Amino acid sequence: MNMTNDEKKTNQRLMRRRYAELKSKKQKGALLDQFCAMTGLHRKSAIRSLSPKQKHHRKRGRPFQTGMGARTLLRRIWKQAGRPCAVLLKPVLALWIESLRRAGEHLDETEVSDVLRMSARTIDRRLSGVRPRWSGRSRAASLAEHRRRIPLKVETWPADAAAHPGWLEIDTVEHCGGSTAGEYNCSETMTDVPTQWTETRVSWTKRPEAVEQRVREGAACFPFPARGVNTDNGPDYINETLNRCFVEIFPGALRTRSRPYCKNDNAHVEQKNGHRARRIFGFGRYGDPETTEAMNEVARLQSLFDNPYRPTQKLLSKTKVGHKYSKVFEKEPKTPARIGQDAAGGAASQAHPPAHAKKHPFSVTPKMAQPRNQGRGFG
Repeated sequence: MNMTNDEKKTNQRLMRRRYAELKSKKQKGALLDQFCAMTGLHRKSAIRSLSPKQKHHRKRGRPFQTGMGARTLLRRIWKQAGRPCAVLLKPVLALWIESLRRAGEHLDETEVSDVLRMSARTIDRRLSGVRPRWSGRSRAASLAEHRRRIPLKVETWPADAAAHPGWLEIDTVEHCGGSTAGEYNCSETMTDVPTQWTETRVSWTKRPEAVEQRVREGAACFPFPARGVNTDNGPDYINETLNRCFVEIFPGALRTRSRPYCKNDNAHVEQKNGHRARRIFGFGRYGDPETTEAMNEVARLQSLFDNPYRPTQKLLSKTKVGHKYSKVFEKEPKTPARIGQDAAGGAASQAHPPAHAKKHPFSVTPKMAQPRNQGRGFG
C-alpha cells in the first residue's frame, strides 16, 4: 500500500495507541501482522515502532572523577592557549600551570593534580560543554548557501554597464610560489570595467578579515561611487564577514558573482592580475608576514601612478581571420582618470582629486622604489 509520510505518521500514532490498549499476546500479534502488511516493516521494527520509548534514568558510564574546580581551571587554560584540540593541549598543561603560578595565581593542588592526570579523551569530554558544536553543515554547504543569495553577473548586470563608471570586478592573486601549503601574501585587485581604473592591495593570507580590510582601503580610492561589484565564487569574498560589511563598503551597489568555472565573467580584472600583481611581484612565494606592509605600499603607489598617468587602449573588436585574430583598438589611448572624467562630462572627481591633483609622476616614482628596496628580501 502506497502511503504518504503524513499518512504513515497518522497511522503509526493510531496503531501505537491501540497497541498500548491491548492486553493479550494474541491480540497484539494480530495487530502487528496488520501493521506490517500496511507499512512493509520487519516485525521487530514494528514492535520497536509501536512500543513506548524507554527512558534511561541514569547516564551511562563512569561518573566524573574530577571536581568543578578542576574543570574550571582546564577551561581557563584552554581559552588562554587559543582553544586547541585536546591532543595539542595535553603536552602544554604543565607549562600553563607553571605560568599561572609565576603570575601569582593561587592554585589548589588537588585541582592541579586532577588536570595534569587527564588524558586527551578526558579533556575532550570536559570541554564538550564550552566548545562550539558542529552545526551539521560542512564548509562547502555553508559556502553554497551564501552563493545562492548572490545573483549571477550575466543575469543581473545591465547591457550598458560598460558605458557608466562604477561597475567593479574583484579578484585575488595568491603569491604562493606554486604551493598553497602554509600561509602567504595575497593581492586583491579591483578594476572598474568602463574606465579600467584599478586598485591593488596586499593582505597576509585570504582570511575574511584581512581581505575585508584591503577591499575597504581600495574601494575608498575610487573617484566615483560603485554601482555593482562582481567577484568569483571563492570563500575569500563570499563569506559572512564581507556579507556584513558590503553595504558599508559599497553603499547602494549591486552585488553579483561569476558563474562557476567561468573566468570570462571576471575578464577585466583577470587581465589586470598579470599587469599589476604578477608584473610587480612575479611568481615567487612571499611567505613572510613582515613583507606584507611593504608589498601593500608598493601596490598602493603603483595604483597611484597607473590610474592618472598610464594610458590604456580599449579593444573595439576582435575577428578571427583564418588561423589568426585581427584586433582593432581605439585610436587615442586614454588614462583611466581621463576616461572617468569624460564619462562624467568633464566634472572633477569628488572622492579622489586631492590625491592625484597634488601628485605628479616624478614625485610618485621615487617613493615606489623605497618599499621595493625594502622588499628585496621578500620570500
